[in-house]
Order: sequence, then C-alpha cells, then structure tokens
Amino acid sequence: VNGPGHSQMSGSNECYIQRVTSPWDEMQVSWNTQPSTTTENQVMLRASNYDLEDYVINVTNLIQDIIDNPDQGYGLMLRLVNESYYRRMLFASSDHADETKHPKIVIEFE
Repeated sequence: VNGPGHSQMSGSNECYIQRVTSPWDEMQVSWNTQPSTTTENQVMLRASNYDLEDYVINVTNLIQDIIDNPDQGYGLMLRLVNESYYRRMLFASSDHADETKHPKIVIEFE
C-alpha cells in the first residue's frame, strides 16, 4: 500500500458493500479467487473525505438476508464502484494490533 489510508488519486473511491454468496477461505482468498457476491440489498458507501476516515454504515438489510438465507451467507465484501489504480478504501481487519480498529457489527433490538 502506498500511503496511509483511503485514496482517490485517480478518481472517486466510493464502494459497495455486498453479501458474499459462496464459500471462501481467509488464508487462500486472493483477487483471482475472490468469492461470488450479489448486488441484492447492496449498500453504497460514499467516497472518503480524508485519508483515515472511519465509517458507520447501516447494513441491516444485508444481515437480514444472511439470517433469512443462512445457506447463502458467507460474509460481506467491500468492492470499489470503479476498481482502478490509485483508488482504495483501506480498513483494519480483525487481526489489526489495535483492537479499537477492528471492524464490528452492532445489533440493536427494538
């Protein structure tokens, strides 16, 4: 990665969050072996305003899809709308040394 975080050097880095619809292995996945996704109920994530911006995103419909169809729920994928050089969204994984940077889903019951 060249740079500290999100990048829009060649244009907008807006992206989608999509539901993954096929199995994948964290230790084996790559660009060439990425799992399939669906655009149904995908969420548009606006372009970043600065390099180290954090996001709060409502993924209720995507999680409900996984609950309703557990045999088709393999997680979520971030996908740039335009996958071009020098555009990126960069987020910490659950392996990041700083636990406050780990992604999380908060479920609220009404």
